[in-house]
Amino acid sequence: MENALKHGLSQVEGKKTVVIKIRKEGTGIKVRITDNGTGYYPEKESRTSGTGTGLKVLNQTIEILNLQNAEKITFSLSKKNKEKQNGTSVELFIPFNYQYKCQ
Repeated sequence: MENALKHGLSQVEGKKTVVIKIRKEGTGIKVRITDNGTGYYPEKESRTSGTGTGLKVLNQTIEILNLQNAEKITFSLSKKNKEKQNGTSVELFIPFNYQYKCQ
């Protein structure tokens, strides 16, 4: 959500949209966040002076937590290119039986 506001929508003129959908899917919960921002282009330098570490830290955290669970959290991020729409789509799946144990 923060990335949608800071990186995607901050440079959009006119109507700005963020949609958050949370639903039960199979053996867990799926969270989808979409926006009509500038899109996700990791190869381009950010014009919003981000550090570039937020997504790296998120992915590393998921990897570490997944070591403790048979069914894994999944995370995906992609550009929306349907019907000439700009924007980004992020999906996060969290299994119902997911556990975090402090060691």
